[in-house]
Amino acid sequence: MEFESIKANHLTSIQQLAVSIAKADDLQGMLDRIVEHIFSQLESFDCALFLYEASHQDLICYSYRKQGISEKESFKLKPVKLGSGIIGYTAKNRQTMRVDDTDQSKVFVQDLQKNYSELCVPIVLNDELIGVIDMEHPDKAFFTKQDARYVETIASMVAYLIKQYQSSEKLNLTIEKLKFDEKKLRDKEIFYRNLMEQASDSIFIHDQAGRFLDVNQQAVLSLGYSREQLLQMRVKDIDINSGQNITSGTEFYKSLRPGEPIIVECKHQRKDGSVFPVEVKVGLLSDDNIIAVARDVSKRQKVMDELDTSKRFMQDIINTSPDVIYVFDFEKGLIIDGADRFARYLGYGGDEFESWDSVLKIIHPDDSDILKERGAKIMNSNSDEVIKSEGRFKNAKGEWVWLKNHCKIVKRTSQGEPLIEVGTISDITHRKVMERELINKEEYYRALVENAFDGIVLYDEKGRVQFLSKSVEKLLGYKAEDVTNKTGIDFIFPSDLELVRKAWHWAMAHPNQIYRIPDYRLVKKDGGLIWVENTLINLLDDPVVSGIISNFRDISHKKSAEQSIYKISNYDALTELPNRHFLRQQIERQIKRYQKEPQSISLVYFDIVQLNGINNAMGHWVGDQVLHYVARVIRENLDEFDLIARSGNDEFAVVLTEQEPFEVSQLVERILSSFENIIRIGELDLKVSIRAGIARFPEDADSAEDLLSRAEIAVGRVKNLSTQYTFFQPQDSESISYRINLERELVQAIDDQSLELFYQPKVCLRTGVIESVEALLRWNHPESGYISPQTIVNIAEANSLIYKLTSWVVDNAIKQIKDWSEKGLNTRIAVNLSARDIQRAGFEADIRQSLEKYQVDSTLLDIEITESAAMADMEHSVQTLRQLSDLGIGISLDDFGTGYSSISYLASLPVDLVKIDQTFIQGLKQASEQAVKDNQLIIKNIIRLAESFKLVSLVEGIETVEQCRLLQKYNCDLGQGFLFSRPKSAKDIEPLLRKGYIDMEMFKIAKPSVND
Repeated sequence: MEFESIKANHLTSIQQLAVSIAKADDLQGMLDRIVEHIFSQLESFDCALFLYEASHQDLICYSYRKQGISEKESFKLKPVKLGSGIIGYTAKNRQTMRVDDTDQSKVFVQDLQKNYSELCVPIVLNDELIGVIDMEHPDKAFFTKQDARYVETIASMVAYLIKQYQSSEKLNLTIEKLKFDEKKLRDKEIFYRNLMEQASDSIFIHDQAGRFLDVNQQAVLSLGYSREQLLQMRVKDIDINSGQNITSGTEFYKSLRPGEPIIVECKHQRKDGSVFPVEVKVGLLSDDNIIAVARDVSKRQKVMDELDTSKRFMQDIINTSPDVIYVFDFEKGLIIDGADRFARYLGYGGDEFESWDSVLKIIHPDDSDILKERGAKIMNSNSDEVIKSEGRFKNAKGEWVWLKNHCKIVKRTSQGEPLIEVGTISDITHRKVMERELINKEEYYRALVENAFDGIVLYDEKGRVQFLSKSVEKLLGYKAEDVTNKTGIDFIFPSDLELVRKAWHWAMAHPNQIYRIPDYRLVKKDGGLIWVENTLINLLDDPVVSGIISNFRDISHKKSAEQSIYKISNYDALTELPNRHFLRQQIERQIKRYQKEPQSISLVYFDIVQLNGINNAMGHWVGDQVLHYVARVIRENLDEFDLIARSGNDEFAVVLTEQEPFEVSQLVERILSSFENIIRIGELDLKVSIRAGIARFPEDADSAEDLLSRAEIAVGRVKNLSTQYTFFQPQDSESISYRINLERELVQAIDDQSLELFYQPKVCLRTGVIESVEALLRWNHPESGYISPQTIVNIAEANSLIYKLTSWVVDNAIKQIKDWSEKGLNTRIAVNLSARDIQRAGFEADIRQSLEKYQVDSTLLDIEITESAAMADMEHSVQTLRQLSDLGIGISLDDFGTGYSSISYLASLPVDLVKIDQTFIQGLKQASEQAVKDNQLIIKNIIRLAESFKLVSLVEGIETVEQCRLLQKYNCDLGQGFLFSRPKSAKDIEPLLRKGYIDMEMFKIAKPSVND
């Protein structure tokens, strides 16, 4: 790079840098001086010098300076990989990078902040990379090309020195060279210092022939030529002025006198051809050469042009504005501008209104004082005050229109009295009409809110009550004055606070989105509780609302019904202990907790040996009392947190945690010893024996189902032992081997078509008409006889055979529909599905394929799925069931009441029929009067629930006429059970299907009366 292209002050600074680094004692000292020098000269935000380490291809920061940090507090930056970011890119390509802003450096946008300038210059010696000098500044386009050339000069200069320092060679020669350069640069600096380079205007020195002898840097910048190019040019090459032309000559130059400059205006042409106006001050130097100082007056000319444009623009606004803009002169008492526009605005002639007095004749009588009040406000207004007024005025059609006036005094006398008023007049009739409509709508919606059944409360951002509807008073008993300074938290039942706080925080973080709280409790004014369902929406940003709206409704009756169903589903009606379903869930929770908190689980199975005999000999009432007695004895021997459940008709299960085997043995022995003697039940003395089997997790099983199975196996082995209890042993697994063989044989049975489908009718309890049949799986094992359907399903689900089994059942059921259809029997068949079936991808397509295969009407196929299976993956279940329903297939919810029994789930599932589990109808046989009533209530409530959702209700397990009559009384739609028909093969049930109904008279079932 040539030094002549650099600013004179930069040349001086380079000289100073040369002197400075010559005084450095070592490489670090020299680098610090280079960075400090560039940092101060360019006034950059920071400056860093990196040296290249070829062995690791890293650029190591040796010196760094930053604004706001003193030199002593200076620190180093992290190493930069070659090719990484702007610094690495500059080093790799050995090219200077001057980045004005992010828009000009898309490649490195990740390394830049918005409008951030960066100048990065490589230090290269003989094509060898020495290092990089990097500067940044927050102002856009801060670094100029001259800055780049300046730093490149320094980089070029110090590259050799750095190399010398690094190699420890020829240091003295470098310093001598720098001293020589310093003297040369100092001589040039003396010439330029006082003459040109500090000037902000372009300076030209030329002879009287117009040849340029010298120019300053500003001339280079303004014209776009290099200094060398300008020194080859004449004045006429840049001056294109057509009037007073300073290039035309001799006479003009002769008129110049030393100390008496002449100012002329002309135009200069840049290298790119663009032209700009200049004001040139021309003077005569002592050596008879000419000095011309040219000032760019483009901005000044632009301001003048913009002022003219602004004046025209304002006039256009006045002429085209939909509002009337006017000027009123107080001395003349006249509207001196805008009076004609105001008259036309109302449909009058142009000279109708020349003063405010003339406007009085068209103002509404009720608004006649407006102009007087307006005048008073104007007289008392301050210099910055805008006076606003509104009123009704009659237009030329005789209509009353609302006008709005904004005005301001823009000129006053020395005493402060108004002289000139400027203002606008606009028609706000439409706005007034809308305001009236808004008030009417507000009153309308307020009436809706006040008369709504749901409670509506408005809170501020701190949760304080701002408004509550009258329905809140009805639901909770609070009036508006009762909730002053109260927050929503004050009304929430303590146990539900965390739930509501979570909802509140979510609503605060998600404006305009609804958060639903399915259920929680509120405390009424009288201290009572109600269950509510609530929605929150944050409308703090809505200026109309500016609050959080809570909309809640009383769901106490629904919760009561759900809790009742939950109790029946999870607790034994006789002993009021948890049932097997609840027991299995608790064990599953304990096993899941084991992953976080390892702890042993012991499951003890107690079996009452003589219970069946007691029931048969003395009646179920005595057997029930024995169950109560056994449950009480077991419970009395347990700790507070041990779980006891009734797991079967004559079985109890106890779950113990964190107990060693010997501790479990001691507990079991203590319980068993309580039954060594005769016990008294009412007036009877009985000998009751119990036995126990124990299985442990994780030693014996790794799942709840396996743990239950192992405990049952253990208690079964006690029959053949002399002791009353035993722990599960591996040899107990003979039954498991049997199960494994059964699994293998089941696969073969499916392939060999050895399975059968039996059918049991679903009967209308009103007419006896057979509505459809349920397909029930049967397997007549060649050695073991009939295997229970539940055993088959359990084996299939445990070994992923369920898909194959279900496919066989569905395919054969559809085939049977086809066979019966060809015989004139259009009988619907229902098949049972498991949770895995519903969750399996493509299940719906398989059913569709079977229907197409046999060309069967899809409306003749029903599917039954349990609540628990449907809830396994609610979203997927709803999707699959809806696809099946769309095909026309009927959907039944099986075993309802034993699972979730949630009204919200029932509403979500696309079901047609609710099938009430047979445990409830069998529960009517209980000796306990209360248990019977409880089961009756559950059955009645579920039937009503189904009716409210317009679903068909069906009770299975009907065995007696009395049960049938009760269900008729409760308006149950369908029934299924041994009372009507046992499950039969397709061949055996066909005569009944041809008949089409069950003769209700044969059971002597009276038709229910209207009053039942």
